[in-house]
Amino acid sequence: MNFENDYNNLIDFIKLHKDNYKELLSEEPYCITVKDCPFNTNWRMFSYSQFASDFTNPIVRCCRGSVFEIINNTIRPICLPFYKFCNYGEAGQDDVDWGNSEVQNKCDGMLAKCVKVDGKIYWFSNNGTSTDVEIPMAVADCTDEKTKWCKTTHDLINVALNSYPDWIDSIPENVTFMFELVSPRFRIIVPNTETKLWFLGARDNITFKEFNRYDAVKLFNIPFETTPSIKNATNIKEVESVLKDWKGDKEGVVICDKNFRRIKIKTDFYKHLKFIRGDESFTYKHIYDCIIDGSIDDAVVAFPEIEKSVNYVKTVLKEFYNFHESLAKFFQKKYTEFVDKKSFVLYIKKEYPSWFSLAMNAIKDNFDVKVYLNGPSLRWDYFNKYLEEIDV
Repeated sequence: MNFENDYNNLIDFIKLHKDNYKELLSEEPYCITVKDCPFNTNWRMFSYSQFASDFTNPIVRCCRGSVFEIINNTIRPICLPFYKFCNYGEAGQDDVDWGNSEVQNKCDGMLAKCVKVDGKIYWFSNNGTSTDVEIPMAVADCTDEKTKWCKTTHDLINVALNSYPDWIDSIPENVTFMFELVSPRFRIIVPNTETKLWFLGARDNITFKEFNRYDAVKLFNIPFETTPSIKNATNIKEVESVLKDWKGDKEGVVICDKNFRRIKIKTDFYKHLKFIRGDESFTYKHIYDCIIDGSIDDAVVAFPEIEKSVNYVKTVLKEFYNFHESLAKFFQKKYTEFVDKKSFVLYIKKEYPSWFSLAMNAIKDNFDVKVYLNGPSLRWDYFNKYLEEIDV
């Protein structure tokens, strides 16, 4: 099934509800955030929620960081990126035409959108902001000299543009250019060795039509590389076969057909690392969870900068287990001194009330302190209290 992709759906909705479109769009099934843009008091950016928005809805599909100038009932497109496209198997996934499709390597970076409006160049990021604001970036163990001065995403874009200083001024008005920005200065999952822009595509802001990316390269003299094509994959089974052998140096692929219907498929290795890392940088909780579920070795291989923290958590966790094991043995020995369980229970409640749960479990047959401490009722919250007491 293919879903409707047309920016007119969003424009018509805004016109129809010009006095309260923000409030209406914030509700289900849209769950769209409308932000004021810092560049212009009349510019509004529309962004869906990754978790709450209905990706089958034609209005939601227009809200991937699109920007419009809204003055009374006049609406002017400013930035029109790709329509929402989904992971293979996800609700809202399009049925691509495999006979007229290209399988493209998916770079693990940040979508950067560029437009020229009234003679001035503007960049937008994919997280609902401009690139001019201060954006914290992960710089752990990054020794890249070219980007050591960078403080914002826009700084990194300027580094990537340095090789082609005149091109950006030559772009036309009313076209949205889309790039993937990668850099060793920030990292999602896949490491990158240089700061560069990969050209992804372009859209006519007047007709809303997307350009074939190879035609756009020639038409606009785009000097940046396009993301590589995967030639030996012409159907879903072949794509899955290719991805099966990919490891930590690739995220996955995007399949795009002649009508610009897209789906994305990520490698199992990437999805695994993305899951164990979470949406932000590694924390002690991420590390603890990885140790408990046995995935910590994969995490350290992919993110060697966390090894010191991993060793610390492992050391504290060992002490944590040993402490509770000694305490459990104390309660087991103490239990033998009582004539019945009821007397022991009363004693523990009086003398060791904060250790009641451990004491009651310790006297059970085949008690295992690690199984007890890693159980769903304790796990991270309990260990974290211990960690906070000694982590100075």
